Amino acid sequence: MKKIDRKLFGSDRFSPKTVKTMNRLIDSMEANYEVIDDAWLNSLEMIAMNYELLYSAYDDIKENGKTSKDPRSRILRNPSIAIFNNAQQAIQSIFSKMGLTVMSKARAKSIMNVDADSSDEFEEAFLQ
Repeated sequence: MKKIDRKLFGSDRFSPKTVKTMNRLIDSMEANYEVIDDAWLNSLEMIAMNYELLYSAYDDIKENGKTSKDPRSRILRNPSIAIFNNAQQAIQSIFSKMGLTVMSKARAKSIMNVDADSSDEFEEAFLQ
């Protein structure tokens, strides 16, 4: 079985939160998939980049709130909300293209007659 080079997702490129998230994803992928397609590496890198955007936008929203006022007292939406939403959609889209959605996993389980109550490390890694 091919292992994923974790140096691609190291702390020299990404924040500790992103590194932790990517390590959980990689652990799960290596445990659940016999073959890791080379094309997935680019997708994993895109996921990491979008997690980085997601986390920094979330931190900005927590720090500065969802709205602010301009000098004319107009209420403005924090631009980090759009960044957060776009990053979240991008991550979901990449997972979907890789076939790593909850629905695709459920379909695969039903085709392979896997017990639906069995634990799924992939889902656990991202639903926590």
